[in-house]
Amino acid sequence: MTRHENEEQNNRQFLDEFLELYRQLSPWGRFQIDLYLNWLSVQRQLGKVAWDWLMLQWKIDQAIATRLYEKHTDFRQDK
Repeated sequence: MTRHENEEQNNRQFLDEFLELYRQLSPWGRFQIDLYLNWLSVQRQLGKVAWDWLMLQWKIDQAIATRLYEKHTDFRQDK
């Protein structure tokens, strides 16, 4: 069995055990877990948004730096 197959099997086993325990919980317990999982999902999305924002800022900074370089070194030939 490859490492990837082993990880998949472990993940499936964990998920099966989690779902079995989840089904045994009271509605309040399930609600709390759902709330926590939703919170984790929101945190992941916020992390993605933050990363996208950081990449946008980096591209803007790169464009500004390129423009300043061109301006101060007379790099552009269309003058």
